[in-house]
Amino acid sequence: MQQCKAAPGQPDHGEINVELNEEAIRARLKVTPPACFASMKPLRDEPPAQWAGKNLTVWKLACPCGGDHGQFLGYPVGKFNPHYDGPEYLSPFAFRCAKCGTVHEVMDTNRHGYHAYICDSPSHITGEGEKSVYACAKCHGTDLAVKVCLFHWDDIIEMIEEEPEEFADKAENMFIEFHAFGHCQACGHEEKVAEYNKL
Repeated sequence: MQQCKAAPGQPDHGEINVELNEEAIRARLKVTPPACFASMKPLRDEPPAQWAGKNLTVWKLACPCGGDHGQFLGYPVGKFNPHYDGPEYLSPFAFRCAKCGTVHEVMDTNRHGYHAYICDSPSHITGEGEKSVYACAKCHGTDLAVKVCLFHWDDIIEMIEEEPEEFADKAENMFIEFHAFGHCQACGHEEKVAEYNKL
């Protein structure tokens, strides 16, 4: 049996026993936020109604000051492709707390997700320069409560199970999908603000 703690720089939620089984690995994922949230104090949350899955973990972005809503920052695809007219944002993403104004990193595909973190081979383009503030598609408000859904594919869970000495303490950083949803504090509208698959 291996005793598994949070990765360096992560909040320590206590030791979790990893006994080479999927259930224990998924238990760790449920309580250990990934390294990309290191400067925040994310809260466990429920997924959107239509979302489910045994390898799904959901976090509400929150600041150590207690603020749990603010601005979501990133790079609209249209900034790099003028012929594109859609809501997708590119990483690196950030979150500016409405309560204290602190800006926290959320996720950078050059450093986070399975391929970048484990294989050192990021597979997505990223934005550069000054970030833009995401605005609600319904009312254009920018104050959002943001929840992030992370997926670990079955193959990744199996790999952690087979090589716990190598991967057990990295499990939470080996997510393969990232989906962020913003709940507008002005009008109550919720929509997906960012999505990455096959990270």
